[in-house]
Amino acid sequence: MKGTIINQVKYTEYQTGDKEPTLEEAQNHIGGFIEMFELKNGGCLLFDEEALIKNPVPNINKKVFENFNINIYGNCIYLPKKIRKNW
Repeated sequence: MKGTIINQVKYTEYQTGDKEPTLEEAQNHIGGFIEMFELKNGGCLLFDEEALIKNPVPNINKKVFENFNINIYGNCIYLPKKIRKNW
């Protein structure tokens, strides 16, 4: 698992071989209720569904924008297809 923090906003990318986070672990990392965004590559992004209300700081990690072409606010987690089981 690799993590990046920019402007107090965390982006965590799980790698092949990492253990998939439980709902509780993901909520603790994200800091709220989990929203999931399915990606065309079979992976998914997990993020706080209320982040825009709580703290409207966009996650400006270039990887989020370049690979997925979406705007995510607040902390987020990327889970690749290879480790997804319960999400």
